[in-house]
Amino acid sequence: MNALRRVCVHYGVFAPTFPVEDMTVSQLEHSATSPTRFLARLRRELPSGLIQPVCTRMLTKLPAHSAFRDTILVPGGRFLFTRSPGNIIELWDLGFVPDSVIRLIASEHFDDQLIVIQYLQPTGDGLGILVIVELKSNSE
Repeated sequence: MNALRRVCVHYGVFAPTFPVEDMTVSQLEHSATSPTRFLARLRRELPSGLIQPVCTRMLTKLPAHSAFRDTILVPGGRFLFTRSPGNIIELWDLGFVPDSVIRLIASEHFDDQLIVIQYLQPTGDGLGILVIVELKSNSE
C-alpha cells in the first residue's frame, strides 16, 4: 500500500484513483509499477513513431449526436470530465483496472451559458477535485 501511495505522490496522481484499502496485493503491485512499465514502453516504441494501445475502451453517449466537445482526464487516469452539447459537464469513473465498468458519477447542465473547463485541481485534503470553468454568454 505504501509503495503505491509513494508512486501516486511522486507522479501527482489524484489520491482517490486507487482504493488502496480494498485492493489485492496483485492490484497494488500492478498499479505501483505502472509508471515504470509505461515509461519503458514509451522509450521502446517512441523511436518508431507509433505507440500501440494496450487496450481500447469505448465511452459512448446516447443519442449518438451528443458527442463530447471536450475531455479532460484527471491525473491517474481513473476519472474523466467531459463537456457535451447542451452545456453539460459530466464526470465519469473509468475504473482502476482495464475491465472496470465505466460509470457516470455526476452531471451538471448550465442553462443559457457556454461553458469551458479551464483547470482541474485537487482539493486541499486531496480527496476531491475543483473544476474551474469559464462561463460565457451564448452571444459570444
